Amino acid sequence: MKRVAAIDIGTNTILMVIAECTAESVFHFLHEEHSIARLGNKVDSNHTILPDSIERVEEILQKYTATARKFNVNEIVACGTSVFRDAANREEVVEYFYQKFGISIRILSGDEEGRLTYIGALIGWWNSNNDDVAVIDIGGGSTELSFGKGLNYIGSASINIGAVRITERILKSSPPSPSAIEEAIYEINNHLLQLPSLSAKTKFVGVAGTLTTLASYVQKLRSFEKEKVHKFLLTREQVENSFQELKRLSLVELHQIQSINPKRADIIVAGILVLQQIMEKYNISKILVSTQGLRYGIAYEALKS
Repeated sequence: MKRVAAIDIGTNTILMVIAECTAESVFHFLHEEHSIARLGNKVDSNHTILPDSIERVEEILQKYTATARKFNVNEIVACGTSVFRDAANREEVVEYFYQKFGISIRILSGDEEGRLTYIGALIGWWNSNNDDVAVIDIGGGSTELSFGKGLNYIGSASINIGAVRITERILKSSPPSPSAIEEAIYEINNHLLQLPSLSAKTKFVGVAGTLTTLASYVQKLRSFEKEKVHKFLLTREQVENSFQELKRLSLVELHQIQSINPKRADIIVAGILVLQQIMEKYNISKILVSTQGLRYGIAYEALKS
């Protein structure tokens, strides 16, 4: 039996899942951790990962590696996404964490991120290989659209737009001004032109913080409840209504909503706006929320090797 800890180091969040594979090639996901570090703070403007951002990640990785040891993992596998692709000092940061924790961070291309996210989002619960499926991953710095046939991945597209990037560039205040919202929509739609056409029969699955937060918010959950969020069917009307409600609130008011993580409050409106424009582009009436994603794909690939 092999056991791994898979860590997804993103622009906004750092996620870990511990998984194992039995001799019969049965996969089990044993433990998860979620932290918001905002590693990508100001990377969009200065292309540098800042020292205080590195410190926040260091604290989280210290905790994650201790947890991994308690679970007696054979290997810790870590991957970096958009923030590393954008940062000029990425090699220094990767080397720093290697010296500190002995972890080699693999910087994923947009295509690799899309492939692993697709696999990770669906593994363990998607039962049909006949469906056209697209997985939407709205990150902090980039957004990936991955597509395939059931569990069989076909391709993906990555665009340099995400909740942190849109917030830092345009939606700089809460509530944002109507003109800022218009500018953000224009910017988002310019990037969406890079995404491919999809079959009208495509079924959509959404992963990452914007989607899981929306599923919690719509259900008025007091805290994150995986069993109520995973596979929740989010409608276009619910997305639009949530945007109309949240875009009017100050940051203080957003912090008071129990279903929104306080560290995500300042970027949730931008994330919903990206989702809203994607749903409009593809005429999506409903989207299934998956609490899985990239880290699951990383773990699956590591266990298969």
